[in-house]
This record gives sequence, structure tokens and C-alpha cells, in this order.
Amino acid sequence: MYAGDDALYCYPGTAILRNRLGLTDPDRLQAFETEATTFRAEQGLP
Repeated sequence: MYAGDDALYCYPGTAILRNRLGLTDPDRLQAFETEATTFRAEQGLP
């Protein structure tokens, strides 16, 4: 989350950065970020 609900890059009325998935719920965004990061970490380095 980021400072202020009036930040230019946040969804109106939230502290959630705009994202490609359009997720505005912090719990859903956190779950997605955790899953995506875990998946990428399991792939290892090229």
C-alpha cells in the first residue's frame, strides 16, 4: 500500500496502486502477489 488515497497512481479512495489485473481489494492483491512471487522463485535463475 502507498501513502494517501489521493496519490496519482492509486485507485480512487484507496492506497492500492493501479495494476494490470484491476485488483482493488488489498487481501486479493496480496494473495496474488504472494502466489506470483512464489511461482517465480520456484523457477530458479536461468
